[in-house]
Amino acid sequence: MSAELRRHVEQLAVARLGAGADLPSWVSSATLMSITATADSTTVVCSAGAVPRKARPEGPFAAYEVVPDAGTARPAALATALAALPEDAEVRVVGTVDHDWLLVPVDAVDVVAEQWTELGLDVVDAPAPTAPERPERPERPERPERPERRSDDRKRDDRRPERTNP
Repeated sequence: MSAELRRHVEQLAVARLGAGADLPSWVSSATLMSITATADSTTVVCSAGAVPRKARPEGPFAAYEVVPDAGTARPAALATALAALPEDAEVRVVGTVDHDWLLVPVDAVDVVAEQWTELGLDVVDAPAPTAPERPERPERPERPERPERRSDDRKRDDRRPERTNP
């Protein structure tokens, strides 16, 4: 049983918002963005550089995407990666439809990566994120040119034939 742990370059932070809070404009990320809401609070995972200090973020964290090898169940790969962590590691787990993610404090990355490697897990750098391609906008057909209107044309439009009284 093995898995690949892909380390992403972008540093992430975890911030707590009030219960039912609107999503602030600073919540963004190229790697991973997560919003979790409970009756008590709303928690966001986003780019560490975007979170204002007044939000009191936790982190910064390095994001590791857990990618199980063929034949390895997703929960087993996650459990193996978690078992290798020191007991005092302040790691956060985030799940998406495709993969589980481990957020490891930046100052613990070297120790954790070494332990994962000793356990037989592959720790690799993730490919740089690429922005999704936007479809090209079709060209607008050219508008036919309008004939120039002269000032006396406008006056002519307003004229009415004079009525004659019998």
